[in-house]
Amino acid sequence: MEQIKIKNSNLHVDKKVHVDLVNETLNIISKDSELTSYLSKLTADPEVIKRSWLEIRRYIESNKLCKNCQGYYNCLKKEASDRGIVSYLTYNKNIDKLEEHLCECKYLLQLKKVFKQFDYSDFELSNLYLDFVNNLKQISQASSNIENSFASTIKILIALSDKFSLDTSNLGAYIVSDNLNSSFAVKFLCMYMAIYKKLSCSIIDANIIFNDINSYDNNLKLEARANLEKAESSQVLGIVNLGLEAKSKSLFESIILPLIIKRNSKGKITYISSYYPMEEYISNFYTYKSNSVKSNIALFKKSLKEFLINDVSLF
Repeated sequence: MEQIKIKNSNLHVDKKVHVDLVNETLNIISKDSELTSYLSKLTADPEVIKRSWLEIRRYIESNKLCKNCQGYYNCLKKEASDRGIVSYLTYNKNIDKLEEHLCECKYLLQLKKVFKQFDYSDFELSNLYLDFVNNLKQISQASSNIENSFASTIKILIALSDKFSLDTSNLGAYIVSDNLNSSFAVKFLCMYMAIYKKLSCSIIDANIIFNDINSYDNNLKLEARANLEKAESSQVLGIVNLGLEAKSKSLFESIILPLIIKRNSKGKITYISSYYPMEEYISNFYTYKSNSVKSNIALFKKSLKEFLINDVSLF
């Protein structure tokens, strides 16, 4: 982030008040060994410290809530514009004083680094990250012995994801649940791959992007196709809510199925969430059990392993 310099204030105060404020600031510094050490690295001149009392006070005020910080989402700063922002001082030899600057904290920088791994998302990435952190904590504490639970399924999928290699054909996951668990799982896995595997990721909502591609509105169609192009180029793609898009055999055969097959052939991994088991989802596009159904199910199964989550709630 570009440094934001706070100009030295032309603060006019009563001389006695000024002296009191300077002395109060010096007293605060003397009682804080960490602050004393920090300032000594900037200047050895006590007069510079005295002249910079206002900048030092602003520095202290800006960073007082940052001690023992537990991360960006636990930031204690109330104003949204202050979240993830910290203050630091530099010595300006031209004015022989310290100057205060603002920059993004290490946690916000880490967060932005994660977000850069995403080529496209139909969902707010900061919300996905927060869900990921909360779910990770719950998963680590949950028993993995409960078959088809959210936690046990995620642990299996993480183990499979850890074997990901661009040099081979990678088996994706088709995750089914009758609630939001499968969607949470796909979003979790994409965030996991972005953070721990440093892979490019995208997450799309089938109910939005595939419906827009199938729309009669040409502008909507073009925008959706452009977004899908960005998403399908990612090493990891999450498709959420598959089956909620408008029922269209041509959309399935010309867009959805080729997308899955193409990604698998290129060694990319795809995670899908749906309320429909795989065979039921594909059968929605046909009036009877034709060879096409069997063939398409076989193509899906070649690229995706089906998982069922039975939890009533998340865990």
